[in-house]
Amino acid sequence: MTTTNLTALAADLDASAARMRRLHDADPDSTVPVIRVDLAKRPMVIALRHAARLVQANGLAKGWWYDPAGGQPKGAWPVCAIGALSTAITGDPMPAEVEELDDELRDAVAILARQIESGIDDPIERIAYWNDADERTAADVASLLRRAAREVTS
Repeated sequence: MTTTNLTALAADLDASAARMRRLHDADPDSTVPVIRVDLAKRPMVIALRHAARLVQANGLAKGWWYDPAGGQPKGAWPVCAIGALSTAITGDPMPAEVEELDDELRDAVAILARQIESGIDDPIERIAYWNDADERTAADVASLLRRAAREVTS
């Protein structure tokens, strides 16, 4: 029977937490600060970060929730910011009706909209206008989604 040295285990955990904080502080977009995430907020953080990965991996759609024109399978379609959130939360890149967004998706849209400075009050229109700007890139949208995830953790 092996006896566990609790002092050594606690020191290892503290060292691991310190490494995670250093990694996050050095490049906040590359790591998820899991240690700092409230368990009740974790699903939203995961959804926002997953949406960021979808945009980066699949590309950015403009003018619509998603773009199936390239012939990719459904999960690989380019998506806009809201299409990425919808995919991450509901599994579908396009909600049935904007008025019928489920509560989790509506909350995610509100969090994301707060990251955008604009005179547009409606969160969906604010995000869509920002997303569809000519200069907007998939990297910009992914970065905004990750920034929204950080807001949830603070």
